[in-house]
Amino acid sequence: MLRAKEAGPPLDAIRALVTGSARRTDLLRVQADALRSRIAAAQTSLALVECALGCAHEDVTRCPHFRQPTGATGRAGAE
Repeated sequence: MLRAKEAGPPLDAIRALVTGSARRTDLLRVQADALRSRIAAAQTSLALVECALGCAHEDVTRCPHFRQPTGATGRAGAE
């Protein structure tokens, strides 16, 4: 039960998982999609932080590498 809670699904989904509900596969697919989405968002955030850490620009918002992943320019390398 605790491991299931760590994965993040709501309690009603955990209940369906541990009771052998016929909805288990569907619930797991929904949870997997939600986790993939959260992971993708976290990876984007990490890329921005790592870009800013390695940037030599005094104003990181003027760096084309930093601006690219944020969508601030609309295309890579534009200023």
